[in-house]
Parts: sequence; C-alpha cells; structure tokens
Amino acid sequence: MKIKLKTPNLKKKINFHDYFKDQGLKNLTKQKNILKDININQLPEDLDFILPTELNKLYFLEKLIVLNKRINVLEFGSGSSTVIFSHSLNKNKLRYHQIVKKKY
Repeated sequence: MKIKLKTPNLKKKINFHDYFKDQGLKNLTKQKNILKDININQLPEDLDFILPTELNKLYFLEKLIVLNKRINVLEFGSGSSTVIFSHSLNKNKLRYHQIVKKKY
C-alpha cells in the first residue's frame, strides 16, 4: 500500500510569530531565558533556560498534520511539538468530526 503524503508549501514568506499568535499559541513565541548557539553537551548546571523554539519547523509540523487530515499522531517528547500536534489534531477534530464519527 502506497501512502500519499501532502507536504506544506513553505515558499511563501510567513511571519511565524504572528501566525502562532493568531492561532492562540503565543506562548511558543516567547523569547525568555533563551540560550542560543548552545552545544547540547555543554549545558549549564542550573538548567534554568529554554532552548530556542524553531517556529518554522513547528509551522511545518502543524501544516503537515492539517493538510493530511490526520486524526492521531505518535510522538515521543513533551516540548513545543507536543503543543503543535495537540493543536493541529484538535483543528482536524473540529473540521472533520462528522467523517471521523461515521468511520470510527
């Protein structure tokens, strides 16, 4: 069985900060206590920091889920991508709940 997967068009210019704020995910765009250009093998001892969020990658993940009408995702972790997956799946649930309801 061959699976066709639609990929998001990332050629158009998008202000990711504004996009996520409009989606109600403004917490992802906060830049508090961020250490940039850190080597994961050289973490500070206090660990009171946040690694920088790559909004372009989160945007790609969100669009990938929505474009392909996914209703479930298997993910390992508990970071920003978890929030994006949850948000995207809820979007799909609202859009396609009648279809999903009939099939399952």
